[in-house]
Amino acid sequence: MTIGMYSKSLYTYLTENFSQPEMLNLIEPNDTYIPYEAIITGSYQSEDVSKYANLKVILVPYTGLNEIDMKLVEDKGIRLFNTHAHSKYVAERGLTLTLGLLGKLVLYHNGLVRHDWANRFDNNRIQWESLFNKRVGLLGYGHIGKDFHKLIRPFECEVLAIDRGKEYPDGLTLVSTLHELIEQC
Repeated sequence: MTIGMYSKSLYTYLTENFSQPEMLNLIEPNDTYIPYEAIITGSYQSEDVSKYANLKVILVPYTGLNEIDMKLVEDKGIRLFNTHAHSKYVAERGLTLTLGLLGKLVLYHNGLVRHDWANRFDNNRIQWESLFNKRVGLLGYGHIGKDFHKLIRPFECEVLAIDRGKEYPDGLTLVSTLHELIEQC
């Protein structure tokens, strides 16, 4: 199988680090027509069809299919593979950002730079908020949403998610729309 990829850095990494790169039959990325049978990318749209006329497989090496035209992939009979290997790390980053935002981390850091621990001397001091017992809305309940949900369980949050007709665990409150999710959170 001929594998093409958009990323010059990924091409270089695979050719330098794979024990038998000749088995991959890699073709260096360029903008002309090459008869790829598989591509490693995160984007496939209608303008890519003529470029990859022999395409049979798309490999997405990270989480998210936002830039993949799923109807086009289905119509062309292309097999799509993506990894969820990083979902727990993405969820962890989401929790980190959530705690940083609620904890006013940047605000308090800037106070520390001024030698003002916790902005004690600021007349307009803004208290940080705890995540404990908060209502948390998840836009999706795929691998990242499930991993995020696991991470926040110790905080005893009420967790809501948009119902997309999947199986959901007990204790998850389902809503119908994004508007309803925002209203309830």
